[in-house]
Amino acid sequence: MKNSIRNLMAMPSVLATRGMLMTTCFMLLASLFSFSQTPVLSATINEQGILQLPADQELMEMYEFSLASLNFPTDEALIDFLSTKSSEYFIIRPNTGEGKGVLVLKLYDQPEWTADDWNAHLALVCNEHPIKQ
Repeated sequence: MKNSIRNLMAMPSVLATRGMLMTTCFMLLASLFSFSQTPVLSATINEQGILQLPADQELMEMYEFSLASLNFPTDEALIDFLSTKSSEYFIIRPNTGEGKGVLVLKLYDQPEWTADDWNAHLALVCNEHPIKQ
């Protein structure tokens, strides 16, 4: 009889723990879904090989750009070339499977910079080392 009472008394805590676990899982899945739905803006590479952000949109941490105009003989050559194109404030990585490059801005390093400031920095780095060969 005592065991039955203990089991009944323990049930609410077990149910509460299971409920909290389910709630935590649901919240984790919801946050992952919302993160995957975050829009990624497009950057462009102009004829001079300068990567530029859209100046009329809010700054994002990540941008995509097309690799189609770069014309490298192999994916390895493209990867080697783009992996060297970065600065202390941004990183560029190719995604050859999708034919896109990814530009990641380190916004936390320059929180006061506008799109124009970022474009000026990108132009400075790209003028020294153009994205196009």
